[in-house]
Amino acid sequence: MFAGKSTLEQFEKIVELLGMPDEAQKKSMQSQYIGSLLDGMQNSDSKVKTVDEQKAGWRAMYPNVGEDAHDLLACLICFDPTERMTAKHGLTHPYCAQFHDVASPEIEAKRHVSVTTQVPDTNGNNKEVIMRDNEKFKTGFYRETLYHMIKKNKK
Repeated sequence: MFAGKSTLEQFEKIVELLGMPDEAQKKSMQSQYIGSLLDGMQNSDSKVKTVDEQKAGWRAMYPNVGEDAHDLLACLICFDPTERMTAKHGLTHPYCAQFHDVASPEIEAKRHVSVTTQVPDTNGNNKEVIMRDNEKFKTGFYRETLYHMIKKNKK
């Protein structure tokens, strides 16, 4: 969606479409790294964009899809995670209506989702790690864990 040759170029493309996030949106991302990237882009002409301006950007990016798709993208892709449409609300969005069965209620997880996997420790030995969906890890941890899982599955 926002292919770039670097993280900075990727963020430039996102900001071009969504506009520059305001201070509250930056804070909501809870990432000093992203905040410093965006602060470094302050010289750009980009400003905070309205939802209608963002939808116009989605129309330009995906001219051959319907308005429901543009609206869904605008509801899902935004800087502030608290402003994003929830999965539960997404099921009732017109674009996803064909997947939603009003007659039978959707199943909601009663607890947080977790994945148990093995990762190498500092000595090269495997140790078991539980990755919970409500916990935030450093990017390097996710990267190394994914590489380890891929390497393990190729064997």
